Parts: sequence; structure tokens; C-alpha cells
Amino acid sequence: MPVQVKTMSCPTCGATVSYDQKECEYCGNALMVTSFRSIESMPMPNLNKHLASYRQALASEPDDKDLNISAAMCFLKLKQYNFALAAFEKAMPYNFDNSE
Repeated sequence: MPVQVKTMSCPTCGATVSYDQKECEYCGNALMVTSFRSIESMPMPNLNKHLASYRQALASEPDDKDLNISAAMCFLKLKQYNFALAAFEKAMPYNFDNSE
């Protein structure tokens, strides 16, 4: 069976990257939001770019825990609590050891 590479657009530079990576190989910025603190002071335009990238990647990988957690953090920052809750609930069965 062929291996499928999971790709998304880098939220910062727009390059196509594998979201299994921690940072973009082109611009060097982080690909995934891993905590609320990491986006605490992020400007809204950048936050919206991150969320758009995550939503696009979730269209093909709706159960990916890292994408759902990253999207949920963005939704929290945007005060879209219903969307954040739904994304966290999708990530929990696959990531119950992550207390944050």
C-alpha cells in the first residue's frame, strides 16, 4: 500500500509542506499551534491564516489530532467556542495523554 504524505499550506509563507514537520522548511516558522500561549500575542491576520491552513488540511484528514488541536486553539483565541469544543472533542480520543 502506498504511503500517503499529509500536506498543507504553510500558514506563514504558503508553501506546501508536510504537517508531520514541526516547522516549515522554507520560512522556518512553526506549522502547528501546540498551546494557547503560542498564539497569545499573534495578530489576527496571522491567526486567520493559520486557521485557514488547518481547515483546508482537515478537509482531507478530519480526524488528525494535531490539526484539530491547532484549529481548536485558533478558535479559542477567536472566541468561537462551539467550533473550539468540536475540534477538541475530535482530538481527545487520539490524544488523551495531553493534559493541556
